[in-house]
Amino acid sequence: MTTTDPTVDTGASAAAAPPSVEPEGGPDAFMRRFLRLPTIEEWRVTAANRQNERSKRTAAERAFSTSMLISAVRCLLTYIVLPWILPIVGVARGVSAQIGIPISVVAIVFNLLSIRRLWAANHRWRWQCTVIGSGIIVLLIILIIRDAQSLMA
Repeated sequence: MTTTDPTVDTGASAAAAPPSVEPEGGPDAFMRRFLRLPTIEEWRVTAANRQNERSKRTAAERAFSTSMLISAVRCLLTYIVLPWILPIVGVARGVSAQIGIPISVVAIVFNLLSIRRLWAANHRWRWQCTVIGSGIIVLLIILIIRDAQSLMA
């Protein structure tokens, strides 16, 4: 009969334990502080009291999709409708920047809110969506600068 020493780790406990949702420190902790969200420990306590975590993640995904849609509409207006379609019809010559700046600001706000919501839900794609959203925010800021320069010219 063979007995197992309880002090020797056979790897079975590591395989049975689910991987942690998030590392306790490092970049995830920095992003939570930056976005003014509760720490992962506080999040776990709060999440344990909620019954609808799945619906919160779904809402975060919907917010991200909405912010991407707003950014796409802004690009369509800026690069297709305003410079090509409306001038062909004889409407809206030179108003691209006047419309582009407010739409860009709205798109930036929605992108920031969606990133924050993904982090608040501790969504598994939060880092990937943060990179995509941040890239779009940078591009929108560049477009705001270009639009402002065209208004001042």
